[in-house]
Amino acid sequence: MNAQRIKKYILVIELSDTESKSSLFNKKGTLVSEGQQKFTPQKKTINYYEYDPLEVLYSIRSSIIKTLKHNINANQIESIGITNQSYICLAWEKESGLPLSPAISSLNAKSSNQWKLNANRELQKIIKQKTGLNFNSKPLATKIKWLNEKSLENSLYKKKNTQIGTCETWLLYNLTGKKTFATDYTNAIKTMLFNISTLNWDNELLKEFSITADSLPKLLPATSTFGHTSGFVPLPDNIPITCIISKNQACLYGSNGHNFSDNHLIFHESCTIINTGTKLIQTEDDTISTTLTINEDKRFAIEIHTPMPTPILNLFSEAHKELLSAEKNKELTDLKEDEDLTIFSVFKKNSPSICAQNSIIGITNNTKPTQILKGALESIAFQIKESFEKLSHNTGLNTKEVHASGKLCKFSFLLQFLSDILQTPVTSIEQDNYSAIGTAYLAGSCNNFYPKPLTQSKKDLKYYLPSLDPISSFALYNQWKEIKDNLTL
Repeated sequence: MNAQRIKKYILVIELSDTESKSSLFNKKGTLVSEGQQKFTPQKKTINYYEYDPLEVLYSIRSSIIKTLKHNINANQIESIGITNQSYICLAWEKESGLPLSPAISSLNAKSSNQWKLNANRELQKIIKQKTGLNFNSKPLATKIKWLNEKSLENSLYKKKNTQIGTCETWLLYNLTGKKTFATDYTNAIKTMLFNISTLNWDNELLKEFSITADSLPKLLPATSTFGHTSGFVPLPDNIPITCIISKNQACLYGSNGHNFSDNHLIFHESCTIINTGTKLIQTEDDTISTTLTINEDKRFAIEIHTPMPTPILNLFSEAHKELLSAEKNKELTDLKEDEDLTIFSVFKKNSPSICAQNSIIGITNNTKPTQILKGALESIAFQIKESFEKLSHNTGLNTKEVHASGKLCKFSFLLQFLSDILQTPVTSIEQDNYSAIGTAYLAGSCNNFYPKPLTQSKKDLKYYLPSLDPISSFALYNQWKEIKDNLTL
């Protein structure tokens, strides 16, 4: 057999609102090469960000080229997996593939006609019940309806030859030489048009948002043969695309979260995704119900989005880089209790954004940056504890262990304090490639390239066990909660 034809790699393509990233994994599940390419908005307005759809494709090609450096042979790629974090959406003409709209993201709901729908409480309930989502302006449904009402050429979005999709659908369409127009369930659910119970487009919601089923992609499980590469430089033809999955679900599978109550905490997105198995759990609060369905067996999960003091942490990353890079965990631990600050974060009212407004209690002229940093990190643990407490009260679901990833995992102080406050073990990794690992495993599992789940090397993992007794932990949390309950934010 020609050595060049021996299949050695799985290629993973990751999409976000700011960049494309490609990674190659070998038979052992080890990352052997990666590349990334940023793309920038073509236009910024108070309403939305506009991207050039062709620039998005260019960034993907560029990231793949960078990944294939060091004489890696693209003919040795077994299959391709795609994971998507982005809410970017666009419309294009079916036959030519030419965009009919810019790629739109970050629609400002307050200045959009769609936010008027927020007053329709009945519609909100229907959306929550059918899709598992809370109504907001991020999904495809609100953006396309807004584009239809805004554009003088709104007929473009209603013609039979129009195709509408999010970033992963646009990529798949181009990867396969315009042959495949499809997405998977985990990405479809983010459109606010997908019925989580039937695993299909919902006719009532399609009518509500003036979108036809013919213009939307075919729906498939995450581990399917979505098509084969065709005419997409720099990749050779006939590489199968065997997985498409949303990033949060990919993270959960990447941390081996295959069982009921398994979870993954993604720090930089303030999101925890929890496996609920075959049980669809729906609540009336801000918890999101979603799907984990990767084959014909229905599986579900819930997502908890926790407000975090991101603006405060960003200030440190810009003005006090030594606090982040030096990892002064011992200094944080040694601060006296009478030097502690209390920080609270809440989502802005009527905002779908993860941005939070923050309040700092106890700051003085003598307050040191280290005290503010400690208060911010402690507030994260308290907010997560509060979210888990609400989850347990509303659903009876309890977490026995927490898996965490992201840049904040560099703070061992945070991970230890989180373990103390939750009174559960915490496993963490500073790297943020769980989504790529999960996608690679799912893409490779279809053809037995990976006969069993991939796992992170134990040497890369850090383990934290509660060091605080339950009574002291309970007292600290109650003290924080009592101050918050008496504070008007």
